Formats: sequence, C-alpha cells, structure tokens
Amino acid sequence: METSSFKNIARNTCGVVAALGLGLGCFTACVFPRQNPATFPSVSASGDMVLAPDDDNAEGAKEQQVVLYFPLGNEPFLAAEDRDIKIPEGSTPEKEILRKLIQGPLIKDMLVVIPNKTQVVNVEASSNHEIFYITLSPDFLAPMPLDVPTNWNTVETLEKTVLLNRRLAVYSMVNSITEMGKYDRVQFLIDDRDLGATRPTWADMGFTDVDQPNLPISVLTRDDSLILTPINTVSAFFESFANKQWSRAEGYLTLDTNTFSATNTMADSMKAYDATLVDGTVTGSTISNKGKCAVVTVNYTLRAKAGNEVQRTTALMRLTRENGIWKIHYSSIQRMLTALD
Repeated sequence: METSSFKNIARNTCGVVAALGLGLGCFTACVFPRQNPATFPSVSASGDMVLAPDDDNAEGAKEQQVVLYFPLGNEPFLAAEDRDIKIPEGSTPEKEILRKLIQGPLIKDMLVVIPNKTQVVNVEASSNHEIFYITLSPDFLAPMPLDVPTNWNTVETLEKTVLLNRRLAVYSMVNSITEMGKYDRVQFLIDDRDLGATRPTWADMGFTDVDQPNLPISVLTRDDSLILTPINTVSAFFESFANKQWSRAEGYLTLDTNTFSATNTMADSMKAYDATLVDGTVTGSTISNKGKCAVVTVNYTLRAKAGNEVQRTTALMRLTRENGIWKIHYSSIQRMLTALD
C-alpha cells in the first residue's frame, strides 16, 4: 500500500529543500544519494553540436507528445506540462525536449529556471542506453532568477534561492528525459573552451548538502518526490495546513463551490476555523478521465480550536488537473472543517 504523510513528504523533498533551509519546513539535514561514477564518452568542445535556432515549422518536422517538467511558483516541486512538439529533420526528441525546457513553460504559474543563454553543446547516449549525457554551455551556471544581485552568493537567502533554482533546473531535465522511458540515468557535463567537456562539481549544480560537494557530480536518477503528483499535492497541502500557512495551502486548492468572493477566500475560511491538523496520511490514489481527475485516500486527525478532535480513515479527496497542475477540490476540505462544528 502506498502511504505518504505530510511529515514524509517534507522528508522526501529535503534533498532539495532542507539543506537550503527553504520550502516545506523540513529542517533535518539529509545527504543526497551518491552513485558510482560512470565512464564518460569523449565529447568535443568545439560547439559543433550546439542546438540550432528553434524551427518548429521546418519541412519534414514530425510531431511528438512529450512531458516537460517545470518548477511551480515558489514551491520546491516540478509540475508536468504535456506538450506536442515538432522534431525537425536531423534533430531528436531529446534535443527538442531540452530546447523547450530552456525556452520555458506555456502554462501560467510554472517558471523558467534554466538561464536563457544556455546552449546544449552535445547530447549522447551510452551504448546500452542506460545513461543519457548532456553537455551544457557554462551559461547554465549563471544565477537564476536573472535579476538576482551580483552579490547573491554573499547573501544567505539569495544564495539559497539560486541553489534551489539550479537544482530544480537539473531535475527538470533529468525527469523530462527519463519520462521518455529510454534512459535510467542522466550525466551532466559543462563545456569548457580550454578543457573540453568536464563534469561540474556537485556544488556547481546546486548540491551543497552532499558529503563532498567539491567532487565531480555523478549520474543522477529520476526523483519522483519532486513531482507534484496527486499524492504529493495532498501531502504538501497537509503540511501547509499543519503549519497554518493558509495562503500557501490555498494554492493547492481549486474552487468547486460558489461560496467565496474576492473578499472572502478559501484561505480566509480555513483561517476562521483555526483548526489544527494533528496528523495526515495519504494511503493511496487513483487517476481517471485520461489523467485529468484523481481521488486520493487519506487518514487524518483534526483538532478544533475548542479542543474537540475528529478522526477520519479512508476519507476521499477529489483532485482535478488544471493546466497541468493538480488541485484539490475545496469541497473536500470543506467536509473536513464542517465535521468540527
């Protein structure tokens, strides 16, 4: 049985968040799993493989549906954007996926975290197609967002933001490429005009919490804990609710009732109840309607301001995927809150 609590989801994402002191409020230090270095192919630093300008209308271009992962707002998660892309003659789906990730999302609330001057110098698969190698130009290591002050690495909060964005940029590529089902792992290299393609350090790529951040980065595997699935959405909502971060909790909801106005929001309603989520656990989920709807099964204990508690097991929460982002129906939360009356 698949089980996830708001405490577990915080632990799962601490590889990206806790060591940076951001996001879900998980403060336990954790070490990102290291893997054995692979044998790397010889890649030319001449730049002859740099991707050409986008040409979706090129003659002979073939269309393919792909999934692109982009960060969602200020959250430490990646949301999935389904997109039909054109594969020009002479290009590959992998190259076009990377090109689209650099260009950015088409969906509101998703963000660009790869610097727009980044070039894909080369892509190559290992002989057994287990590892996909991506060589990027040094522009990838520019700080994001683009308007960050030049002294960002001397200001703790700015440094944390830049490192989180870079790490999310890394996993937007890893998860998008592995989504194809052809590769298990991704190895990054940075093109150096003098040295050729070399592995950047863990720290260069935003992984400052590993045992030895100044060593060259190893291959990376897919990280599903960063993807805003229905289970992760409910777990993140529970975590926000438990911390009484009402505005943040509202971001995971969609309004399926006519109860609210511009001056009476879902956040206001949750704040008025001032209930405490003692515990919340996700026990399973099903997705239906061609990936547009989901039902998540939860157990929770909710305590009213007056002290009375309500416990529910195998309660159901309905979700809808709106513009690629999973949202919980507010009516599911309303049932939780009115049970305290």
